[in-house]
Amino acid sequence: MSEPRVVVFFVNPPNSNDLDADDVGKASDIVVSKGIQHTDWANFPHLGILSLASYVDALPGFEGCYVDGVINPLERILAVIRERACRTLAVCLSAITANYEAAIRIARAVKSIDSNISIVIGNDHFTALSREILHRHGELIDCGFVGCQFPKLLRFFGNRRDTGAPRFQVSGGVL
Repeated sequence: MSEPRVVVFFVNPPNSNDLDADDVGKASDIVVSKGIQHTDWANFPHLGILSLASYVDALPGFEGCYVDGVINPLERILAVIRERACRTLAVCLSAITANYEAAIRIARAVKSIDSNISIVIGNDHFTALSREILHRHGELIDCGFVGCQFPKLLRFFGNRRDTGAPRFQVSGGVL
């Protein structure tokens, strides 16, 4: 019998321009902007996602885990998720413009590890461009949050854990 899926990762992805400094600009890249246009504003801990991880970890029946891409390389982030994949319910990604490409890369990798892990995305970049992101990457994203939708996020986790429903049933996947 398989273990219940109760682990929810909250990931602050690394700056996208820190991933492939040598390979930026190839035709297969997502490229939101050039690395030289970024400042260090994505290199600070995101207290909102850290607060979510702490809150979810305190709930009965869930294990919230915060992983910071500023101090952990992409390979380590994916290794931590891979190690607990069979128990992982969701990977939540904080997407601002500076780390959006890294977030999409993490989402792809997680789905290749275990397609039953839900990908949840939110924060400023998703809030501003949710329709465009879902049009382009809807096959990766199971649920997205525009603005602050904390109660709906908790309902999504509960529904996913209790029923196994892969996606939140809303118009366009956006809450």
